[in-house]
Amino acid sequence: MKKTYKELLIVGVFLLLTIFTFRDYFFKGLVPFPSNLLLQFFQPWALYQWPGYGSGLPAKPIGFDNLQIYYPTRLIVTDQIKNLALPLWNPYSFSGNVLHATSQAAIFHPFSWLFLVLPQIDAWSIIVILQPFLAGVFMYFFLRQLSLNKKSSFFGALTFAFCGMMVVWWEEMFMAVYSMLFLPLICLSIVKIFKKRSSLAFLLLVVGLSFSIFSGWFQATFYVWVFSFIFALAYYLTHRTLVKEFAFVIFAYLLSVVICAVQLLPALEAYQWSLRASIDTFNEFHTYLISWKYLVTLIAPDYFGNPATHNQFGFGFYHERVIFIGLAPLLFVLYELFHFRKNNFYQKFFKTSTIIVFSLGFSQPVSWFLLYQLHLPFISQMTPSRIFFLSAFGFSVIASYGIERYLRSKKILVSLLVIAILTGVFVVAWSQAIINPPEELIHKFVSRRNLILPSAFFVALVGLFLVNFLKKTNTLYIYLGIIVISLLSIFYFTNKYLYFYEKKYVFPQVGVISKLQKIGDIDRFWSVGEAYIDSNLLSYYRLFSPEGYDSFNIGRYNELLYTTHTNGLISDHLPRANSLIYKAKTVDEINVNPYRKRVLSLLGVKYIVAKHQVESLVKDRSYKKIWTDGVFDIYQNIDAYPRVFLVGDYIVASGKQQVINEMYKRDTNLRNTVVLEEDPGIVKHKELINGKVRVKTYKPDYISIETDTPSESMLFLSDSYYPGWTAYVDRVEKKIYRADYTFRSVVVPQGKHKIEFRFKPVVFLHGLYASVFGLVVLAGTVFYLRKR
Repeated sequence: MKKTYKELLIVGVFLLLTIFTFRDYFFKGLVPFPSNLLLQFFQPWALYQWPGYGSGLPAKPIGFDNLQIYYPTRLIVTDQIKNLALPLWNPYSFSGNVLHATSQAAIFHPFSWLFLVLPQIDAWSIIVILQPFLAGVFMYFFLRQLSLNKKSSFFGALTFAFCGMMVVWWEEMFMAVYSMLFLPLICLSIVKIFKKRSSLAFLLLVVGLSFSIFSGWFQATFYVWVFSFIFALAYYLTHRTLVKEFAFVIFAYLLSVVICAVQLLPALEAYQWSLRASIDTFNEFHTYLISWKYLVTLIAPDYFGNPATHNQFGFGFYHERVIFIGLAPLLFVLYELFHFRKNNFYQKFFKTSTIIVFSLGFSQPVSWFLLYQLHLPFISQMTPSRIFFLSAFGFSVIASYGIERYLRSKKILVSLLVIAILTGVFVVAWSQAIINPPEELIHKFVSRRNLILPSAFFVALVGLFLVNFLKKTNTLYIYLGIIVISLLSIFYFTNKYLYFYEKKYVFPQVGVISKLQKIGDIDRFWSVGEAYIDSNLLSYYRLFSPEGYDSFNIGRYNELLYTTHTNGLISDHLPRANSLIYKAKTVDEINVNPYRKRVLSLLGVKYIVAKHQVESLVKDRSYKKIWTDGVFDIYQNIDAYPRVFLVGDYIVASGKQQVINEMYKRDTNLRNTVVLEEDPGIVKHKELINGKVRVKTYKPDYISIETDTPSESMLFLSDSYYPGWTAYVDRVEKKIYRADYTFRSVVVPQGKHKIEFRFKPVVFLHGLYASVFGLVVLAGTVFYLRKR
């Protein structure tokens, strides 16, 4: 009973630390959402006036992907679930794109249900806030399972839960950290299974593996699965008598794959249809296989500045290259690494694996060869520096062993060696910042200023060591001093980096958005010049955009839009996540690029948003000004095609470039002619007279259209072509043809008919059946183990 009480006390401590870290949410009503970035950096909000938000750089410009991907996506998912529909398709971006299959929708995440019962921003905030609490608790009980005492286990858990890599990702990519924080729970379960094949250990292992996948960040999950399985394999090879136990571990991994099939199969299909596997990632590796000079950030995380204070220098994103775990943990990591004898399996494994993993994040021949040049599936498409998640986990374990060893039997020579090494690092860092600072630092003194506090923490730690050597001090006081210094470092870093802003500024309504919602229906909009609205942002308001931003986007659609950049040529050098039409500075400039003009018309972009002009300067009569609020102007694109229309003529072309060439020919009128890649076998009509089309119902996964045509014709829908869409004409299934490179077309008979498009992806259904089967097997296995 007393033991349980003490363990619960540790859980309570992590809860209090989490509440203190996110105290602005609990006591000030602020939310961990980058409203400041939205209002000051992104249109249409940036051109409006907001109390408290003046012009200039937004404070803490962090969390771009939350604005452009995660928050709007979450609203779309919640809407569809509340309307009793499966959230499988997003009709608002990319002219339609997969939703559940992109993974970051995370519809099967254990906390997704919060969005059904709470306001979205509160559900969002709670999920963000729980990250350090869960990471700390999971890590603590894992370290206890390794037979570490409570003090060292708490220290290691504190290190992992609040390490730099965790902190910078809490608010950067929603739910990303969840894919990683299940690692200690998984390793805990593996150790317990090897000690005893209990039903609880098996269940926890499957839950940890599955929830890592369902959290929606495949790269972190991939690292978690590979690392944890190597851990289990190494344990088995060290204790070869545990054959049955290792078999149960393997079975848990296989069963988790089956349970997650509902997520994995659609995601695999989306990956195959995207350009992720074909795009060269040399620039990504060049940027994020970091230089060895960044080792200095182990002692001073902001030696090269911090985006939260607008003084970061160099290139690349700050959150992609954080290796800081804290000065006190670093000291004990070094202390433990200098002990080579009488290491148990866990010490040997984590020392070896962590050093290997840590080195792979730096720019060196081995990293380039293994991660990039071998072109291994998935691995060569990943951002390489994110492997530091694993090294942060490993260093936390090593630090736990280090502090336990130190408190149990302090060794003066090793301690002095560690202090000497870190002192040397500080001396070099200070000398580089003072003697020969880079030109960027001459005015800002960034490195010098950001070395002051770490130096003070280091001096305090050295002081504790000296007191412990010179006086017979109770080790509890030394331990508490180390914890206090660690907490001061943690709270300084989190307070500096994390953002909290007012709820009322979370995607607030403005005039131009209200007008687009009123007139838009299913027509798409685009924007120009200073009024350019970034991809996905207005999908939050259920507005339709031809552009999009997502790591899994339909490759064909991306290629088509990029031809507006390359004068009609298919390119091999495409953006990894963005599908963008070539930008225009003004409305008049749109038609200067005929490829852009044709694509905008084909996509049914009926409305163009521009910055307000006192006197309209638009001379092109194909654009008619229909609204202004003195901040924005909205023009109607007279030449925009309907989203759905009938054509009587078609061209059959083979090969991607030939299809594009036919679409861009001057004598090809895409309003009357569709370019197909298969012959539909119907009679062509140069002009279709009196053909009528009416969109009766338009939902994300269901579209109903009524037609009345004097002859057999082709119905064209400017929504993306993708497997899983099924067409019915008068309830009879019909073939969907890929039209105009990446859209949908169906043969429609003469007369009045009802055409329906339904999104029923076979891979989702197969995955769902497999997942249900996996859950049944899991229940049976747990029952079997309990009976044993």
